[in-house]
Amino acid sequence: MQLGNGRWETASYNNRLQVTQIGLGVTDATPNLLKLKYKYNTGSNADNNGGLREQKITVPNAGTDTGFTATQAYAYDDLNRLLSATETISSSQTWKQTFTYDRYGNRNFNTSGANTTTLPSSFNPDIYNPTISTSTNRFSSGQGYTYDANGAVTQDAAGQRFGYDAESRQKEFFEASNSGSSPDATSVYDGEGRRVKKVSATETTVFVYDASSKLVAEYSTALATTPQTSYLTADHLGSPRVITDQNGAVTGRKDYAAFGDETVTSQRTAGLSYNSLNVRQDYTGYQKEEGGLQYAQARFYNAMQGRFSSVDPLTASASIRNPQTFNRYSYVLNSPYKFTDPLGLTPAKKGNDNDDNPKKDAQRWSLFWSTVYGVEGNYRKDGSVISATSPSMTRSPSYTRRVVTQVIIWSKANVVKTGEVSSMLGHVSYIRRGHSYSWDDYHDEITGESEWNYDVDASDYTKDRSKTSAGTGYILDFGSDAINEKFWNTLYHAYDDGNGGQVEYSLTSDNCGHAFLRAMNKIAGDLKLPTREEGSIPFTPAQHGEYILSVLQPKGYVVQINSYSQSGATGAGRANRAVEAVGKKPRP
Repeated sequence: MQLGNGRWETASYNNRLQVTQIGLGVTDATPNLLKLKYKYNTGSNADNNGGLREQKITVPNAGTDTGFTATQAYAYDDLNRLLSATETISSSQTWKQTFTYDRYGNRNFNTSGANTTTLPSSFNPDIYNPTISTSTNRFSSGQGYTYDANGAVTQDAAGQRFGYDAESRQKEFFEASNSGSSPDATSVYDGEGRRVKKVSATETTVFVYDASSKLVAEYSTALATTPQTSYLTADHLGSPRVITDQNGAVTGRKDYAAFGDETVTSQRTAGLSYNSLNVRQDYTGYQKEEGGLQYAQARFYNAMQGRFSSVDPLTASASIRNPQTFNRYSYVLNSPYKFTDPLGLTPAKKGNDNDDNPKKDAQRWSLFWSTVYGVEGNYRKDGSVISATSPSMTRSPSYTRRVVTQVIIWSKANVVKTGEVSSMLGHVSYIRRGHSYSWDDYHDEITGESEWNYDVDASDYTKDRSKTSAGTGYILDFGSDAINEKFWNTLYHAYDDGNGGQVEYSLTSDNCGHAFLRAMNKIAGDLKLPTREEGSIPFTPAQHGEYILSVLQPKGYVVQINSYSQSGATGAGRANRAVEAVGKKPRP
């Protein structure tokens, strides 16, 4: 691709569409301003698992300063976590970083001997290499760190303080020398979660986005004395490596260590244009911030510590298929040359055609809002529906997003499981944050547990249940986070016996529908609604559905309706999985 200043950016790929070379030069065949070469296997071995094994950085001479070729080699453990990164120039080691991990994926530098050479002499370990608690995955106490109730760092070991809004987005930064209540920098976000303004002591910046939430312009009060056009050339991770001006001259360079901290060696001289890049964009496209942090949209990243300063808000990014994802602070599974996290939500594979782009970003936001709303669909960044195919959806256009609960009313099944009351009478199940909660044998088959509040993946349950019956899901928002939480907590603990166990199933008083009945009675006073008697005659699932439509929907508490169509009512697929409920109480 030819830039506006006449310089050419080029890239080469292997047969797996992994980038093998990125270049910048005066022609498309001459990468004489920068050349990056990538290798994914060790020697001639056929062991390419997607992780980068080697990177060669070629920088040309500039005036009297001699250029160089740096070779960086990377080693990994059995979980594809980066173990070491070592750079050599002319056969001499220039820097090395070695890492250790606990069983939960918490990363530390290995500082024994010469295993890590990039840390300052006499460095403060509380700042550069703090110990981490295996109980919380947070920095251990006694090192100067404090956290809020959501798990976000509010003060670090250097004495810097951070403030957050109600959605745990960092909005305030206080220098260590600032003991007052007026922050040194503030960030303002719009209703879609995008940062639209940043104010510091020296600059006010306004950020402008297009319709797809892509940043297209920045307006700053700190104007350059000689305004000019600059062109950024990035590596395979999206990190800017070279800046050229309108005439094609190199005005800045930057190289990065393993997790994004800047590489500084004697070969990287000012004469070769290695300087602090005068742009906001930094490692993988993140934005440089005060306090050594980088803005990653949903949260902030600390390159020196190789982790985020707050927990991942996307609960769906945690998967039992990879237990390392349950560490909510770690960065891209500790494999920083294979993945990036452009939104601060979930790792995205780099180096091939799966790079982040508007389509991929839309998929990640859809995953995020599917988790919040408890239903699959295609969503915009602000949570509004683009389209939906499974299940079909209708939704109030005035909905304000909150963490909500979906109540699904299932019809009588056409393929009946022996002894299963929920097959014969219908059923009520619940979804919250992408997890299904239910009290029936369909649920038990997935979990292997006969527990009311033992959750499973919502899509697994609804797909299984849809094989025998249809369902209508009602997403309920009672207009307040407090009321929504009271409703959910009552649902979740509907069958606690007070002694750490659960009550026995009862057709008349303890069943799937009574959870909904008790939860509604709990919040009836808040909503100024009459309570319903928990009498000896149970409400059927269908009656609960009628109550939702006749009482809750007219008051605006039903913000979305989902239709789960029946997919296998007459087939043998469900029948051949039927089980005898011998010795088991049926659970509707």
